[in-house]
Amino acid sequence: MDRLNDTRFRTVGDELRERMRMLQMTSPIPYRKQNDGEYQIPTMELKPGLETPGAVRFALYAAEPKLR
Repeated sequence: MDRLNDTRFRTVGDELRERMRMLQMTSPIPYRKQNDGEYQIPTMELKPGLETPGAVRFALYAAEPKLR
């Protein structure tokens, strides 16, 4: 069963092509490092107090940018 009509298919295709064109200029997601002291071993749970206030789900695992 097709879930996209022709118009939506073209739109999604255009969006994907644009995303691919911009990939080299897109910054990577700053995930927290596994062995950098932010996770409890062996459960790999984020240590309490490291989360950004109000962060849930995916945002919990993104690291704060480090100032240089």
